Amino acid sequence: MQFVVQMRPRLSVSSCTARPSVWFGHLSTKNRGWGVRTLQRIPRGSFVVEYVGEVVTFEEAERRGLEYDRQAQTYLFDLDLDGEPVYSVDARDYGNIAHFLNHSCSPNLTIRCVYTQCIDKDLPLLALFAAEPIPKGAELTFDYQMSGAISAEQQQQQQQLGADDASESAAENASVVSSSVGGASSVNGGGLARMRCLCGSANCRRFLFD
Repeated sequence: MQFVVQMRPRLSVSSCTARPSVWFGHLSTKNRGWGVRTLQRIPRGSFVVEYVGEVVTFEEAERRGLEYDRQAQTYLFDLDLDGEPVYSVDARDYGNIAHFLNHSCSPNLTIRCVYTQCIDKDLPLLALFAAEPIPKGAELTFDYQMSGAISAEQQQQQQQLGADDASESAAENASVVSSSVGGASSVNGGGLARMRCLCGSANCRRFLFD
């Protein structure tokens, strides 16, 4: 799903009603690094924040992804709305509060592509909206995979990993993985494909896959 926002020629700054109006606070989690919490109640469907960063080509994102994999962290977000991505957003060095949003298999935020002044279909803005009413003080999360579907191959990987030693990787302490609008990231090489999910939700998928 995507939204198109038309700008009226005579719309003044003071009359704009689409401003971000959510107050955020940082949250230190037990095993997922920093997170973000809301300092106010957020109604369902409200715009919360834009995921911003450095826009790079997909090829450059792949190159950076290999380096990020070795660090067990990455902030790459593929803009692959219509199939193969042309660009990616890298929020590691440039970004906003969304840089600290953690993953959850039961997220309270959902992401949508938004077009405003730029109408290039390969360069949408990434807007996060409240997927449900969010109470004051709650941690804000979204699904890094953007899809609840897991392929048969991924399910087999999960079963195999479930039999492995739970302490096999330091990646358990990482809080961010490569994300994708289309559902499955293709930025990562393979270093984070076995990353254990620590969201703790009732329907946790147990592992994050690229």
